[in-house]
Amino acid sequence: MIVGDVDHARNGFDPRAILTDWDAGQVSKLPNGQTLRDYQITVEERGIEIAPGVFYPAWTYNGRVPEPTLRVTEGDRVRIRFTNQSTHPHTIHFHGIHTARQDEVPGTIEAFPGKEVIYEFEAKPFGCHLGSPI
Repeated sequence: MIVGDVDHARNGFDPRAILTDWDAGQVSKLPNGQTLRDYQITVEERGIEIAPGVFYPAWTYNGRVPEPTLRVTEGDRVRIRFTNQSTHPHTIHFHGIHTARQDEVPGTIEAFPGKEVIYEFEAKPFGCHLGSPI
């Protein structure tokens, strides 16, 4: 039997807060007047507490699991600087936004350990597009 509470402060995130802490990015305007939303997502390996005293070696995104929820408005320009600080290659696939080929499935861009990949696209169509870190 597990007794006690998970130490969310030690983990660096509270999973209940993730339900509503959408990331709107750094907002600026491009010369054509379009809104630019700029994000930084960093993947790294670290242990997270999943039950009191039980740690799991996780791939974290900006220090948490799951990755941040990005909030944009249709028509915005979205730029995501994806930095890999882990020991494994990683990518992000934005469902409905770009092809799997762009994620090196099988191969064009992938963030290898110590590298950065920049994803950039226009936010369309309206809806919720789930991303899947790989």
